[in-house]
Amino acid sequence: MFNLSSRSEQRLSEVHPDLQKVVRLAIRKSKTDFTVLEGLRSATRQKQLVAQGKSKTLDGRHITGHAVDLGAYVGGQVSWDWEHYYRLAEAVRDAAVELGVPIVWGGVWDKRLNLLHDTKQAVADYVQSRKAVGRDAFIDGPHFELDRKEYPA
Repeated sequence: MFNLSSRSEQRLSEVHPDLQKVVRLAIRKSKTDFTVLEGLRSATRQKQLVAQGKSKTLDGRHITGHAVDLGAYVGGQVSWDWEHYYRLAEAVRDAAVELGVPIVWGGVWDKRLNLLHDTKQAVADYVQSRKAVGRDAFIDGPHFELDRKEYPA
């Protein structure tokens, strides 16, 4: 079983309490250790990320404390290997289901993570559905947010 570091706890402390609960339960369920890379974000930081192509909106959920970015922590450092993010998403999904908190994952933006069974297949299906209508699929494996429908800013 893994635990959040004091740095992750500090970053997590600034986001919505329901999201905090999900992340704290997810770390205990996860087969992959993770760190909280970012929680609450300033509008200035959001503008920088949009300019760098790392975000698509100036109306990001981080600004209101409704989102976190989680990094898979493997071998003493953050790993960007997608296999870890599928497992991480499964841990967040299981925690969200247990707590009854609707979460949207950056791997599949158009469905609640709570409803996904196979995260890897769900990402592939999402990418294919976007391409089928001539749109790019911006996928962001580390990103988890409270569903806007139930948690408006």
